Amino acid sequence: RAALPAGYSLQWIGAYKQIQETDARLMLAVPLVLTLIFILLFMATNSIGRVLGVLLSVPFGLVGAFWLLYALNYELSAAVWVGIIALSGLSAEMGLVLLLYIDIALKEAIAAGRLNSARDLLDALYAGAVRRIRPMTMTVGAALIGLLPLLWAAGSGASIMRRLAAPMIGGLITSFGLELLVLPAMVFVVMRLRMGRQLKIHTQAAATGDKGGAA
Repeated sequence: RAALPAGYSLQWIGAYKQIQETDARLMLAVPLVLTLIFILLFMATNSIGRVLGVLLSVPFGLVGAFWLLYALNYELSAAVWVGIIALSGLSAEMGLVLLLYIDIALKEAIAAGRLNSARDLLDALYAGAVRRIRPMTMTVGAALIGLLPLLWAAGSGASIMRRLAAPMIGGLITSFGLELLVLPAMVFVVMRLRMGRQLKIHTQAAATGDKGGAA
């Protein structure tokens, strides 16, 4: 590096400076958005466990987002990050609604006395997920109909719009399939463990009662 005379300094200007400033803003915006999503989900569910379950749906969307970015040879940019942030909110919203449908199905099964085994639990989860297919298909379909034309947009600002739409399109496709398959399976594992512990407690309590009666 060349030595500068006293009173002189170097400063980046132009496009590189704008990129640095944009990266700095994104380093603040991305954690802030994720924090706001967490707070809103907690206000809606009042459960840290459910919030974490909903947030697990966000990576399902990121899988498709990065696959499509790779296929289109798009590098990470401000427009791409904006699309990823928007995708994170959509994925969390779809995951939350899916869990709400599953909760409704589980409550109906409990009220009807049809939640006594792992098979009953599986049937209830299946019913909840099936109910969500149509509204989820309509939501994703409407979003894709609006976003797909942006990939072939031309004119001023078209390059930015393509990079904004690409992660959302890829993410919505994978999020749609993976959420319907993986989230119910995760709920099944957690609920089955809870049912196993409850059954063990009831069995121990019954055994203790039998011993007391025999005495």
